[in-house]
Amino acid sequence: MVAACGIGSLMLKKILKIKLKVVGGILLILLLVQLISAYFFGVMAEKQLDLQFKYITDTSLIKVVSRDYNRGWLTSNESVVLSVNNQVLKNVLAILPGANAHESINALANGTYQIHYTTKITHGLFAGWLHGTFIPTLAYASTDIVFPDKIDKLLTKFFASKKPLEINNVIYLNKSGRYVIYSPGFGYDEALSGVKINWGGLYLKVAYNPEFNYFKNDLSAPLFELNAPTKGEFVFNGFEYASDSRYSVNNIKVGTTALKLDNLRVAMAESNSVGLRFGEMVHALVGVNSADFLNGIDVINPANFQIQNVVYNAISKDENNFFSAAAKAGFESLTSNNRKYGPMNFDLSLNHISSPEFSKLLDNLNDTAGQDQTDQLSRDKTIAMLKTYLTPIFVQQPEVILNGFSLVTPDGVISLSGRATTINFESSDMQDQASFMKKMSANMKFSVPKSVLAYFFILQMKYFLTAGNAQMDQQSSDALAKVVNILLDNQLHVWLKKGFLTQKESMISSTISLESGTVYLNGIPTK
Repeated sequence: MVAACGIGSLMLKKILKIKLKVVGGILLILLLVQLISAYFFGVMAEKQLDLQFKYITDTSLIKVVSRDYNRGWLTSNESVVLSVNNQVLKNVLAILPGANAHESINALANGTYQIHYTTKITHGLFAGWLHGTFIPTLAYASTDIVFPDKIDKLLTKFFASKKPLEINNVIYLNKSGRYVIYSPGFGYDEALSGVKINWGGLYLKVAYNPEFNYFKNDLSAPLFELNAPTKGEFVFNGFEYASDSRYSVNNIKVGTTALKLDNLRVAMAESNSVGLRFGEMVHALVGVNSADFLNGIDVINPANFQIQNVVYNAISKDENNFFSAAAKAGFESLTSNNRKYGPMNFDLSLNHISSPEFSKLLDNLNDTAGQDQTDQLSRDKTIAMLKTYLTPIFVQQPEVILNGFSLVTPDGVISLSGRATTINFESSDMQDQASFMKKMSANMKFSVPKSVLAYFFILQMKYFLTAGNAQMDQQSSDALAKVVNILLDNQLHVWLKKGFLTQKESMISSTISLESGTVYLNGIPTK
């Protein structure tokens, strides 16, 4: 019996020894595979990352300051410094208002705005295993953004020991892959100041193909709340974005896009309410004082409003060398200045846009954004460029269709629909305004509450009266409103009698058409 036990023990040891050798052999083979594949896959990963970097930085907004890529046997390291194109920034800032606009523009535009990040790339067949990805890979890359000290200290206050932003890139054997960008949530409560911040986190996944010209994006940011007792409140929740896009044969980005936002609320304290004043922006850009006209459009106070259930869906195609797109947008309600608007629905289509010229137009607009647009010569060059690429587009009879726009206002429903295209357009028509207008075909149906129409007439009169840089006080504005209402009533009576307009209760409706250079109202020529 004892002998039998001894024999069994010896056999068990032999079996275990054999299994350990097998396991050891397998591990050794896997290690060799990883070591050998790491070198060759490192070369392939570098080429793929070079391709990705080229696409990501191919924009006028970004300048590459430096990029160092050091490839090793098992791992590689990349260090990149990018900066904002100062000229693009200057072009944007040029339209902003301010008494010292030029000084502010020069100070900001001449500043240095850079981002520095480092990436560690682990390559090899089993590189993903080390990071929880069990699919065979070419490489697994982790990126860390190097924040300035002040920002880093601030982020540490919010995120504590967590990384504020994680960026990982998995490259599969066929060179396709996915980016995963993640920001963890946090809650911050400052007892002394009363400042409260609640961040629900962020998750973005970007899947791409080997050529890096097809992308599937999924972004989710469920919640952000900022409450500062002396400054105000900013809150949004339920933000989701998804897109499925690719570059067409004409290098135009096409595909589908879907966006939704459950709620956005802005409530700035009155002392900190800067307000977005449209009039000053136009004045800074073109030198015409339209402040009383544009600033009078007080539907939205950008410092105090709430919008709910925003949706946006779009689809675009590039087929047979013609680009087409359709977009639908809307919201359930918008509340501002103690007035509620909504629901709002918008449906727009673009058809038969010549793709080769449209692609060149987009490329040139991207290049133009990085050039100085503040002098007349540059603007003339931009206009000439637009004419060059828009001319063949117009020849091909493009079509813009407003399938419908409707907005419920406190005074009634505003509704619009229309279509615009060209007919028998020739290249020479672009050089002659009269010929250009004769080749345009457009029509628009509208229905507007009389009070809304009166409101815009008042704004228009203010614009004409203030275009000479004269300001209008409240008393004069009230007097103008009374005069305009009387004039509008008289004018509406004339237009209704001529058949230009139709009135049903408080709603004014008509159709405006442009055919062969002649404008029609309700089918009746205006001249």
